Amino acid sequence: MYNNLRDVYLHGISLGGQKENIYEETNNYEISYAFKRAGRVLNDEIL
Repeated sequence: MYNNLRDVYLHGISLGGQKENIYEETNNYEISYAFKRAGRVLNDEIL
């Protein structure tokens, strides 16, 4: 079956017959880079 809530949610939506894209796949590199940048900003503010 489905192992996380996002998959259950997306499956439920897809049963509704919508043709538009509901979810754009996540780019893990972009997320990782954003966290690194945020960490640098926080470190600069603390010092």
